[in-house]
Amino acid sequence: SDPDATAEFFRNLSINLADGLYKLMGSTDYSSSYTLYEDKLMASQYSSYSSKIYEATKLLNAKQDNYYKKFARMEKAMAQLNSTQNQLAGYFNTK
Repeated sequence: SDPDATAEFFRNLSINLADGLYKLMGSTDYSSSYTLYEDKLMASQYSSYSSKIYEATKLLNAKQDNYYKKFARMEKAMAQLNSTQNQLAGYFNTK
């Protein structure tokens, strides 16, 4: 019936409840006390990973192009070798 005592009771209850929730949330994987910081950190990490992926993709594409060019040169050389072998075989078979 005393308004000051009632207000004090609810004030203490809310403080204790907030402290208890803060301690409980701080010990779980679902803590949101640093959400703003974590969001900024995650955005920064996402940007960093995106840049790394982009650079790695460029490097991979360059290496892939290089290997395709080498393979094409090898196929051309093998075709020339096969042609030369066929010509030589033709010369030796006719004599």
